[in-house]
Amino acid sequence: MIYTATCRMPSLFLMIFLLFESGYSQDAERINRSLQDFASQMRFGSSKPSELNIKVGGSEFLDENFVNGEILTLKSEHFTGIPMRYNAYLDNIEVKLPDSLIYNLSDPGLIFQIRLKNQVLVYSHYISPLGDRSGFLFVLHDGRHSLYRRNYKVFKERVPSNGIINEVPPRIVDKPSEYYVKSKDGLIRLFNSKKDLLDLLGEHIGDMEDFIRKNRIRLNHEDDMIKVMAYYNSL
Repeated sequence: MIYTATCRMPSLFLMIFLLFESGYSQDAERINRSLQDFASQMRFGSSKPSELNIKVGGSEFLDENFVNGEILTLKSEHFTGIPMRYNAYLDNIEVKLPDSLIYNLSDPGLIFQIRLKNQVLVYSHYISPLGDRSGFLFVLHDGRHSLYRRNYKVFKERVPSNGIINEVPPRIVDKPSEYYVKSKDGLIRLFNSKKDLLDLLGEHIGDMEDFIRKNRIRLNHEDDMIKVMAYYNSL
């Protein structure tokens, strides 16, 4: 009996190993998907060249070029090698699929996170100067209280010549970046000053003011904002 049990042990270990390997492979396949698989599963809307880009100056995009990035979905799927670019005028992500046509992500609510070059974007609800909105934000610091940047562009109408100054043609222009923080109530809100930021965070005000003063923090500098949020999350 001992001999028989000993002989069966390698087979048992082999079966467990194969089951583990099979489960791992299936999980890896579920998480890390190809561009082709991404194209077959995600929801897209057709994207045609904007008339604005044809008729006016400037660009709708932060970068005209498509860059291979990664998309993580709310279902924990991880797609890599996705050629993408961010349209800062329409606030959407454009994707170039294997057919070489360009599409919009028509349901960005399926997205957990987008990694593009060294930047991370999330699609989230936030409170803007114009009220409640949903859109893409760039993650500058991720923590208990996260820090975000909103990049966007707007259309400027043609300004006719007044006889002294030449006509300014219609164009798409960058707006100053807006900065948002996940506030004490859990909502993502805009801040414009040190007072705004400390009010939104709501705790450790004295420690924060000391840190800002001692480190000569300037909250109109992005790197300094990141230092402030990293310090706050360490308290």
